[in-house]
Amino acid sequence: MDIQNFKNMVAREDRTGLLKLLKNVRKKNAPEFEDIVLERLDTEFPGWGVEPKGGLGGRKYNRAVIGNKTKEFQSAKEGFIWLAEEISHLIPHVFQRVDNHIMRFARGTQRNYFAPNPELLFPNSPHLHESQANYGKLSNGWYINTNLSNEAKFKVLLLLSVPAQLTYGKDWEWLVFRATKELSEEQNNYKFATEALANLFEELK
Repeated sequence: MDIQNFKNMVAREDRTGLLKLLKNVRKKNAPEFEDIVLERLDTEFPGWGVEPKGGLGGRKYNRAVIGNKTKEFQSAKEGFIWLAEEISHLIPHVFQRVDNHIMRFARGTQRNYFAPNPELLFPNSPHLHESQANYGKLSNGWYINTNLSNEAKFKVLLLLSVPAQLTYGKDWEWLVFRATKELSEEQNNYKFATEALANLFEELK
C-alpha cells in the first residue's frame, strides 16, 4: 500500500483501529507508516501512549541538530520541517529569486519540494494539497512537501545544504528513530564520502 492510501485509511480509523494499525506497522518495521499513525493518535487521542494495556507504549523521539541547536521531535517529519526552516534562514535569497535556477532547485521528478502555495507542490496530484498532513509552511511563506519517504526528505535537506554551505554530519544531522536500512546507509555513506574527501584535500595541501 502506498503512503497516500495508508493515510486515507488511517483517517477513517477510531482509537482501537489506530492501535491495531500501530502494532502491525511496528511488526513490519515500517517507520514512515508508523509516523502517520502516531501523528493521528497524538492529535485525536492525547495521552494515548501512557496506558500500559497492550504494551504499545508512547513514541520514541527523533533528533535534529544544526550548529549548537538540538531539538527532539515526536516524528521525523517535524524534525525535517524544523531543519528546513533553520537552513532557510541562512539562504533567504534562494527563496526570493523565483527564476529558472530556483525552480530547478525546488522541483522533484513528480512533485515539487518547495512552492509558494500548496497547489504548486503537487501539480500531477492536485488532491494531495487538500490535506495539510502532506506539507508544512516555512516562516518565509513558502510551503515544503512532506509527502515523501524519509530517504527523499534527507535528499531535500542535502539540496538545501548546498547553497547554505553546510555539511551533513558536521554542521547538521537528522537522526530518525527506527530509520530504514536505506536511510541509515545513505546517511552513513554520505558522512564517509565527506570525510574521505576532506582527508584527501588535507593530504594534497
